Amino acid sequence: MCCVILQDKKVFHLINSPDATITNFNIGLSNIQLHRYEDAIKYLLDGYKFNKAGGFPYNIGKSYEALGQGENALKYYIESAEIRYDQLGADHAATIDARDEAVKLASKLDRRSDLPDWFLDVGHGE
Repeated sequence: MCCVILQDKKVFHLINSPDATITNFNIGLSNIQLHRYEDAIKYLLDGYKFNKAGGFPYNIGKSYEALGQGENALKYYIESAEIRYDQLGADHAATIDARDEAVKLASKLDRRSDLPDWFLDVGHGE
């Protein structure tokens, strides 16, 4: 069971259970749309504890990138791409998107050496 309390247009961070992963994901996405990236990260991390789907780390990465925290963003983009690679395959659009975000950010941060070999072997994201 989970609870959400709304007060003064603020959603309080009270959801932390396996049954609440979809709720955490949706609240995280809503916070991204509202440019409340720190709140988004909290909800997405809570959901990610119980559900290792690639959408959680991808959106955590997007939030960290929006906050100017490129190192953290890169870590989560790589994690998302690897999960999606394992679950969906290298040619799936979601895998390609996460991988391309990681490659783009790694290039910007001069951290391409942090990328797994398969990111660069497939010829995308260059």
